[in-house]
Amino acid sequence: MALAEKQVYLYVGPHKSGTFYLRDQIFPYVQGVYDVRTRDNYVIDRLLDAAAENPLFLDIGKLRAELDDRLGKASESKIVISNPDFFGAYEQMATPSLFSTKQFWDNAHKANLLARLFPRAKIILTPRRQDTWIESYYRGVLKSAQTVRLDEFVSPALDVRQANTSLAERPACDLSTLDWSVYVANYRQQFGEENVLVIPNEMLLRETPDALSRLYGFMDTPPYQPDKFRRVNRGYSARACRIARALNRYVHGPRNPLGFIPNRPFFNAIMARRSRSMFWRLLAGISRRLSLNWFLTNVVDGYFRGPDELFSDEERARIMEHFHAPNRAYAELIGEDLSRYGYY
Repeated sequence: MALAEKQVYLYVGPHKSGTFYLRDQIFPYVQGVYDVRTRDNYVIDRLLDAAAENPLFLDIGKLRAELDDRLGKASESKIVISNPDFFGAYEQMATPSLFSTKQFWDNAHKANLLARLFPRAKIILTPRRQDTWIESYYRGVLKSAQTVRLDEFVSPALDVRQANTSLAERPACDLSTLDWSVYVANYRQQFGEENVLVIPNEMLLRETPDALSRLYGFMDTPPYQPDKFRRVNRGYSARACRIARALNRYVHGPRNPLGFIPNRPFFNAIMARRSRSMFWRLLAGISRRLSLNWFLTNVVDGYFRGPDELFSDEERARIMEHFHAPNRAYAELIGEDLSRYGYY
């Protein structure tokens, strides 16, 4: 059966919105669905490579033929392709020291590319309330051994010219790019309103059976209910974040070659030799644990994890006030009362 005769579902995220749960714990187990990530992950890598190409030099016809050759062989008539990078980059390194701080700046390009490759595809989205999304993103920044204060990280109106000067060596979050209604409208324009399913992340987290029933109804598949919810890809606790803010500047790495806190020393070289003997496997295990990230994740948060919330009630209220009108527009667009999840 040719790919054009199959129904393709694209789960595009966005990042930090329950993507690991659906990607790892749901899609591989839904009956009658070919899960590309677990069955042929090369396809996802190929799509991401294509999204990074200069559009003027991308041979769409050749790429379609390649995808048809690989996915057309699947015995299942339904195919799910899931990766949050399809939604867009929430952090993009432009040069070794310059960040693009406009979140999801490439969403329109990637959505357009996917629409050209899979014109009949159905889109699945799970946007998250902005304050908790920013918290999650900020934890990830600290986990990558970068140092930035929370008040410097959040900006209600980030000037790109400022980002190219004073913010050149650190990421920041531009609140103006987190209006989910704009993205939903874009996907509906590209794929058709009836082909776009939006499940708020909070529904997926708090009302999981109802959210999954909505998903299976959209995909027209037998329901799959996992035995339990396994939390994965958990970020730093508030305690670990405070320690990371204090110590990240001393971690050795490309940005700080004089740092005295090791960060998996010689790890790549050791991994290349790991299969040769028990000695190299032992060194790999030791190297992996010689990092601040490992210590904070496995010791501080493994045994002494405290509260997770980084924002005070006042800070959270200020962020959500910025999205009062956009979130009402978003709720109206998807037909949900998002006030029950604290969107407004």
